[in-house]
Amino acid sequence: AGCYDTVQQASAKMKAPIDKTYHPIAENVAEYEKLFEKYCVLYEYFARENKVMEFLYDNKLNVLKGETK
Repeated sequence: AGCYDTVQQASAKMKAPIDKTYHPIAENVAEYEKLFEKYCVLYEYFARENKVMEFLYDNKLNVLKGETK
């Protein structure tokens, strides 16, 4: 707190420089879009409906220690 005047200044100092830019392979874009649709469905299920990710996040320290609830 107090080191930078704005969040933008702080984040500019903390972020890593961009060394490489990745571009999609043009002939694979349709396949990427199909996969992204599946990803969105899985995200909705695991993060919002099922709360699996919330459970895993809440219990990560116990899991890392080998303890479970």
